[in-house]
Amino acid sequence: MKKLSKFWKAVILIVGTSCLGVVIYVSCHNYFYYYRYIPRTVYLSETCNERWYNDGRVKVISKETGKATTGKLDWISNSNQKDSLTVFSKNEKRGYLNKITGKIFIPAAYSHAWVFAEGLACVVRNGKLGFINPKNETVIPFKFNPSNEKDKNIDYVFSGGYCSAIDLSGKVGLINKKGDWVISPAYDYINNAVLGYRIVKLAKKYGLLDSRLKLILPVEYNWIEIQKNGLRVAKDGGQLLLSFDTKTELKSFVYDEIKSLQYGTGKNDSTGTEIMANTDCFAYNISTKWGLMKRDGTIITKAIYDEIEGMGKDLFSCTTENYKFTINSKGKIIQ
Repeated sequence: MKKLSKFWKAVILIVGTSCLGVVIYVSCHNYFYYYRYIPRTVYLSETCNERWYNDGRVKVISKETGKATTGKLDWISNSNQKDSLTVFSKNEKRGYLNKITGKIFIPAAYSHAWVFAEGLACVVRNGKLGFINPKNETVIPFKFNPSNEKDKNIDYVFSGGYCSAIDLSGKVGLINKKGDWVISPAYDYINNAVLGYRIVKLAKKYGLLDSRLKLILPVEYNWIEIQKNGLRVAKDGGQLLLSFDTKTELKSFVYDEIKSLQYGTGKNDSTGTEIMANTDCFAYNISTKWGLMKRDGTIITKAIYDEIEGMGKDLFSCTTENYKFTINSKGKIIQ
């Protein structure tokens, strides 16, 4: 077969590249046309729909009249379908519209806004947090600082009569509906009430407040989860299920996940793929750490490792804080 000259190789390369470019262009064009820019109608409520336009903006349309009840908006939040009021954005300002009537209820005048809960909504004006009522009256003055830290992604929503807030030092506390501190700012995070309980966080450790805002679990746990049947608490590589009295152990050992560990046998199958075999143990997970467990459920090590991998039938590679070492099925360090 005659070899191609450098000239024809260059021609083929140019044509191939051009064709690839056309394919990519057409694919991108079709994606953005059909999935982003094509006008579409989205459900808002029983009486209104959202009508999205090819400029990326949206209007509210009455189902009864088929006419728009608003001008074009940047976006509409559907985060709380139960409430009749929802947040919208126009010209990078936030306001509230009534999903039932489809009309603007509170004009867009705030840089940030959260949903109404227990009669109040948190909004930001001139860099400060405050709370308004549905009449757009300021109930709690604009005196609190918003958080810019990702690990303090606070949901400024009243729950059980209280809401998280931040002071000048960046610490989180709880305020009441008068804006007074009921829990002094001393934590990195406080979650909304779940079954009347609130988890607090400080320096990567967790504690628990009850409905009276009493600290019933000290801030010394690696993880706390509020469940319907009790409190799942993790500490020092172990995890158990406590009753809500925080004293009775409902289950002395609870893990989040379990996986079988395998190792390579050094033999290949007919396709050339190495044959894997099960080790004598499982790896179990608590929060972000892993421990070793026998297949009959007997615990060999606490969940203190970042990763566990099988090396042999009863040999395992464990990693923690960038250190790697080998243990056997009794948890003894080999090297």
